[in-house]
Amino acid sequence: MKRAKKNYLTNKGDTRHKSKKPRGGCLVFLLIIILLLIISPNLQRSVGKIFYPLDYWNEVSTASEEYDIDPYLVMAVMKTESHFDANAHSSADACGLMQLMPDTAEWIIEQAEMNIDLEDAIWEPGDNIRMGVWYLRWLAEDYYLGNWVAALAAYNGGMQNVDGWLKDGTWDGSFDDRDQIPFKETAAYLEKIKKTYLRYYVIYAPQEKVAYELN
Repeated sequence: MKRAKKNYLTNKGDTRHKSKKPRGGCLVFLLIIILLLIISPNLQRSVGKIFYPLDYWNEVSTASEEYDIDPYLVMAVMKTESHFDANAHSSADACGLMQLMPDTAEWIIEQAEMNIDLEDAIWEPGDNIRMGVWYLRWLAEDYYLGNWVAALAAYNGGMQNVDGWLKDGTWDGSFDDRDQIPFKETAAYLEKIKKTYLRYYVIYAPQEKVAYELN
């Protein structure tokens, strides 16, 4: 008896006559968007504002003017630290938009003679920003004598750690030699801050020169 041949090309499995969905239209659309972004600086900036917003700009500009610091650097720090979440609370207990430690915030209030209450101020956006701006300015101008890179590293990795690295020659305090920093997180933090800072200028002040080179 002859065995019946199995049909391996049943209607369910036969894909010879199935048509493929056209993909050319999607590719053309993407190419058009990319081309528009390349040739239109205004469109680039419009799209950039979505990813680099000016949240809490009034509070930032007010505090920045009070303590003489570039507001775009403050925006870069705040975006990197909390992504503009006023309720951000890290596992290390850093609080608010500028991610301040409670003991650091208490010290800032005392040193800057701010007439505010720690418990409320650390979560209130305006006060939190004001404390963070004062601290950044103090670190850069008073403590590290104009070295904003070292100040930003200390803001992230702690003053004692940065002081130790500078003292024993582990790190020279420059952006270019950030790979010398033992804390990879802090080295990456410096990269992100600089990139974000420059992006804010490209988007919102393309004709102006950055206030701090961060080299």
